[in-house]
Amino acid sequence: MNREPPVLKPSEELEKLLVEWKSGDGVKSCTINAICEEYSLDKKHVLKFKDSL
Repeated sequence: MNREPPVLKPSEELEKLLVEWKSGDGVKSCTINAICEEYSLDKKHVLKFKDSL
């Protein structure tokens, strides 16, 4: 039986944080800061990943 893998969607909180990014010129520093604070992420790692895209 071929089942398709589930599609992961961002939480409502993350979706709200990304509204600015979707409507602007890309991810702004304040958006990255808010995401890092909300999800206890290291900003250096997030920036490294962002730059690799």
